[in-house]
Amino acid sequence: MPTSSKNNRWVFINIPFDQSYEKCYTSLIISLVSVGLIPRSVLHIPEHGEGRLDRLIGLIQQCKFSVHDLSRTGTPVRFNMPFELGLAYSIKELKGNHEIIMLDKKAYRLQKNLSDVNGRDPLIHNDSARRMIECILGVFYSRSVNPEPAFVYYLWKKLWEYAKELKNEKANRSLYDRLSFEKIVSAANILIQLEKN
Repeated sequence: MPTSSKNNRWVFINIPFDQSYEKCYTSLIISLVSVGLIPRSVLHIPEHGEGRLDRLIGLIQQCKFSVHDLSRTGTPVRFNMPFELGLAYSIKELKGNHEIIMLDKKAYRLQKNLSDVNGRDPLIHNDSARRMIECILGVFYSRSVNPEPAFVYYLWKKLWEYAKELKNEKANRSLYDRLSFEKIVSAANILIQLEKN
């Protein structure tokens, strides 16, 4: 498994790949980009025969941060997201220098369903794009990069319109593939740059 040095601007995103999450997905991306971070996902890593698990481990190791949204861990059971959180914790413990942010849609649900994380409260987004933006900006706020949530929400509405167009152009109508991920991240960067100029 190839590894390289850690990139302090990379953020591994561990999210549910379902249609009902698309607004949170795009708001997470625009929020990260607005504070100068680079979203990374297993979606954009091409398969070269090493398998998804090795790609996941390598990617998490390269990222300074990881954001784990466990809002879809109820019924039906989805094991991938808690598993990827476990991988990130292992990397944090074994290698250090990795920061973990947990998200959920309801308060106290995660502590009940995944009690091993007790003592670490997830940020609650209520399945809302606006709230997701507030959560992410709250975590990554700095004196040098501190966009207002209302401004990022304004940009998100533009990104969401683009994402809907992108989705409608595709036969499978999914935003969860390599090309769509890259296009959404690129569009978020363009929106940020246009507003800066």
